[in-house]
Amino acid sequence: MQTGSAVVALGFGCGVATGAPSSGTSPAGTVTTPSASGSPLRLIGRIHAKTAFCQQVYDHGGLATASALQGDADLDDDVQYLSTTDLDETELARQHGIAQLLKRFTTLRTRARAAVEETKALRDVAASAPTAEQKEALVTYANALGGALHRQMVLAEAISRFMLYVNAHPAISQQQRDEDYIRASYTPLGPFEHSADPRDRVPPTLTEMARSAAVELNTRRARERDDEVQAADQADAGFSPCSK
Repeated sequence: MQTGSAVVALGFGCGVATGAPSSGTSPAGTVTTPSASGSPLRLIGRIHAKTAFCQQVYDHGGLATASALQGDADLDDDVQYLSTTDLDETELARQHGIAQLLKRFTTLRTRARAAVEETKALRDVAASAPTAEQKEALVTYANALGGALHRQMVLAEAISRFMLYVNAHPAISQQQRDEDYIRASYTPLGPFEHSADPRDRVPPTLTEMARSAAVELNTRRARERDDEVQAADQADAGFSPCSK
């Protein structure tokens, strides 16, 4: 039986194992995912630019926006993956999960980092806008979108920390955890244990940790969406003058 504190590093933060074990594989929790299709951002179409300034606005703004939207789609998929994957089924499943998490972290972080550079370029281009109103709108758009992309990178890092947690811990079958839970109910406290509650003494399975990670990842996306809303509010004032 695995004993000791059930406070475990989620990668996203710290969580405490709670709730009595259930029989069978833990079902995926219900996670409401803000889909990328519902993002306030809109793709910037390829429009014939009437000036060199407008061409740069379309190029840098379009690339950054498309990357942010793709990042949203990736995060939708990441939440779904963490909500449904079974990391405890077999050792092969655990290793596959590690590979999947590494791929997801790398893809999201690499794309967002490159897109942040596009927002910086858009901000630089905005300095030569023909009107103060368009300049202000483009700068605000670039800053807000850059903030959303930065938050995507932070979420990617959180995924990588959960990957490291999975890599460092063995899979625990639900049956094994149920047995540990029952055993802990009748085992005296150890010298470094502070709670007799079995829920505090038996670590969660990797699959249960993945469910918790999905919920937390989804919760932390709210601030990224706030940045996207702020950017979207400036889109017309920033880009429309170049299409007239």
